[in-house]
Amino acid sequence: MLALIGLTTSRAYGNGPPPPPTIVEPYSKAAVAFDDEANHRARTSLKHFLSTFEVIRIYFVEAPGNGHQSANLRMMTRLRELGFNGEFQAVYHESNAAKFSYLLPGFDPAAVKTIQHLQPEGIGSLALIGESAATALVSEKAELGFSGANDRPTDLFLLRRLNVNSLVQLQPRKWSQRHSKREILIASTNEAVSLDHLAPLGSASQLSEISDWETLIKRELAVSNQLSAKIDGLRELVKSIDSADVMPAYSLDFPFAPDLLMEKIIGGIQQAFLSQPSLFEKPVIIPIFTEFKDLKKREALAKKLNELGVTYLDLSSAELRNTLHSMGRQQIVAVQVGAMPPRIFQGIFARATLPALLEGKNLSNTMVDLGLPFINVTGSGVDVENELIKLKLPSKSFDAFMSINHALKETSGLKPKAAALSVANYLIELRRTESPLRLAYAALANNPRSLNNDLVGQSLLELQRAMEKRGLTMNRCAAFLNGN
Repeated sequence: MLALIGLTTSRAYGNGPPPPPTIVEPYSKAAVAFDDEANHRARTSLKHFLSTFEVIRIYFVEAPGNGHQSANLRMMTRLRELGFNGEFQAVYHESNAAKFSYLLPGFDPAAVKTIQHLQPEGIGSLALIGESAATALVSEKAELGFSGANDRPTDLFLLRRLNVNSLVQLQPRKWSQRHSKREILIASTNEAVSLDHLAPLGSASQLSEISDWETLIKRELAVSNQLSAKIDGLRELVKSIDSADVMPAYSLDFPFAPDLLMEKIIGGIQQAFLSQPSLFEKPVIIPIFTEFKDLKKREALAKKLNELGVTYLDLSSAELRNTLHSMGRQQIVAVQVGAMPPRIFQGIFARATLPALLEGKNLSNTMVDLGLPFINVTGSGVDVENELIKLKLPSKSFDAFMSINHALKETSGLKPKAAALSVANYLIELRRTESPLRLAYAALANNPRSLNNDLVGQSLLELQRAMEKRGLTMNRCAAFLNGN
């Protein structure tokens, strides 16, 4: 394998705290905008660059929810799409084991001290092991490591943990916390190349349409006792989606009071039914993927939905099939789905016909890539607000976007009925013929063949340039700019 960086660092700091890296400027001051020819050269260059790696190591940090883990999985998928053909070797904090049982079908959460070999769809060859036993997997030095999300400060200890010579630390699109960094750490020179200029970019991985749901459901769910109990219910849910409007929901437990949030959302749907019945003739299914850790929140939500006339069922309910098959016009059915493998989770969000309910940056990245509208349950519009401003939406459309975000803020002071009017206005604006708001979301959709909005691709270009500048690689990273 091509040696990109020497196996010993220029500073011997033993097992003590490493000195802080020197911060250096990136090659570019902003994300690069490629025309078709430059994009082709850059993709060719990256494919060759990635072919020089037999192994890329990944670190999964300890974190609540599934967002950080999903960010890594999206990043790994994109590395495959860009040309990496070697093995991923992942080290994970043991707290992730239970989550991997559904994020990585076939993973055994009881075997954290054993190297497990999996072949997830889109990711390919993956070996992974818990952090406490990581030496069994990472005893030999590797050239490159990646982490797709990390709320803690990145430092050279992570380079040691993965036993790599360089580390690319990324974050989901527009994710911002005081300690969260986007940077390239280079051990041999103890330098950190800032990637802050790439903050507006996402993973840009390609999400292909699911043509055979039956095969996918069997493959992804049958490997886990917890998930296999959901097979029949998921089949019925997927069959019913074509004859209904779909509003997938995640992170409903993020607000302080999910029941009050959904009072605004359901009230808005029902108001839209009354105001513009010709635009909303189908029943509505709300698949809820939230895993409620606080059962009191779920109980309060169930009570509120019942008060609002919404049928609320668990995916394993014996009544699910009959309820879904007998749905009437403008009936609302909420289905508690819970945790699902990423391909199924993303596949159902991709079929949303009403704006999805969400909170995390990773899922908002998915919806932006798909060009589909969504509602942030915290009332934040930061994920797309600047982009919509640049698209110069008509004031009516932009006001509908701003109004719903204000209405859903817990600090807005709006009563549920007043907030529901803003929700209804947003839904109606998205449904109008040639809706400028819907077309604006569609304009944000990612083109997976392009590097223009690709965080992973553009960070690799920065890595190439950093290595070439320091004489750490023979791969001529500037070739695509020079047309060679």
